[in-house]
Amino acid sequence: MNAHDAAAAAMCTAPDVEIQGPTGELRGRDAVQLLAQTFMTAFPDNEWLEAHQVASGDTVVTEYVLEGTHSGALQTPMGALKPTGRRVASRACDVSRVRDGEIYSAHLYWDNLALMSALGIVPVPLSIPRAPAVWRRGPTDDADPTASEDLARRLHDALNAHDLDTVCDLAAEDLEVVAPTIEAQGRDAFRSMVELYMQAFPDIKWHVMHQISAGDTVVTEQLVEGTHQGPFVTQQAEFAPTNNTGLTRVCQVLRVRHGFIESVHLYWDHLVLMQTMGAFS
Repeated sequence: MNAHDAAAAAMCTAPDVEIQGPTGELRGRDAVQLLAQTFMTAFPDNEWLEAHQVASGDTVVTEYVLEGTHSGALQTPMGALKPTGRRVASRACDVSRVRDGEIYSAHLYWDNLALMSALGIVPVPLSIPRAPAVWRRGPTDDADPTASEDLARRLHDALNAHDLDTVCDLAAEDLEVVAPTIEAQGRDAFRSMVELYMQAFPDIKWHVMHQISAGDTVVTEQLVEGTHQGPFVTQQAEFAPTNNTGLTRVCQVLRVRHGFIESVHLYWDHLVLMQTMGAFS
């Protein structure tokens, strides 16, 4: 990818590779090459900066920051976006599974709302934090993965029980929170983010699809679903309940230290959520 060789990137994958991303599902090497070339064309100087990577069994999870200048046409499901000349830095996460020396499955997570905001295209002003290339602290490989998995399980149970106090008790006081529209520290910031979604989607549930752990890190792919039955209040606008049901894929990267969650990085497409609430047509 960093050599801007879309064909070579495609040859790292199996002929029937499955690709899941914010905009849908693709299959086959030709689709991989087309997707890679789409970004290379739109951002000719693009660079993929690896921020964090863990591996367990056949699965490799990589957190990236994609940086580049929008100086080429960006092909989207809505049509081509003309070059804006803007420089962007966008977070992304890749959950790849390998078999016989080839990637046979890749789940890609990034936030199209953040990307469209950086390009000045979304119709409402948004405050999106700039994506850092390096997180606050590197992983600890010699940590006990069993303890990390237990803490991730307790967080999942507390979220599905809508037990906000227990959710926050599991977090370190200086917890680092990185999500599509937030980059903050502290339990209060974590509480406010979780409470926002619990209030807007009172029946919200998190379903685990796939999970790996390595050292102090636990990565969980989830399906999150809920009905928009409560107010969703942001700095940009307040969205009244629509009773629309939303379903989205979320990748959660937790790091654990001294029995508490030290950092939580969340990846999902916020654009889908805002469409659920009728923000965009």
